[in-house]
Amino acid sequence: MRRLSRFLALTFLIFFSCQNSKEKQPGSQPLTDPKIDSLYKLVVAKHDEVMPKTSDISKLTQQLRKRLEIEKSETEKEKILNLLAGLQSANDAMFDWMGEFKGLHNNKEYYEKTDGKELSNYLKSEEIKIERVAKLMLESIGYAELFLKESKQ
Repeated sequence: MRRLSRFLALTFLIFFSCQNSKEKQPGSQPLTDPKIDSLYKLVVAKHDEVMPKTSDISKLTQQLRKRLEIEKSETEKEKILNLLAGLQSANDAMFDWMGEFKGLHNNKEYYEKTDGKELSNYLKSEEIKIERVAKLMLESIGYAELFLKESKQ
């Protein structure tokens, strides 16, 4: 009988601790206002779409550095340095944005205490910022790829 009551008590504890951990997972539940939740998801989706491009930036940076080492022309070296600076600027912009963005996972209290209009304005401004970051990243990648393609011909 003691074993059964211990077993039931343990099962009860496990069940409720699992329920509590689900509730405490940041970002696991949508925001209460559907418009705010939708805006938040849009901003995060835009980030998620462009974030993988940081690996492209890394690869292109390596290729351009190798090219810089063997390049003889000062004009071409200057082009490569400008492309490297553009790629670095785009990469920095992404990581700066991520560092400043108030995501649900580490700013839950902000979302709970801030009114809907202010949250909406914040998320709209973040959408604009991440779009700028995406544009900067895609442009710098495009210029670097074009340079490397044209220089192989």
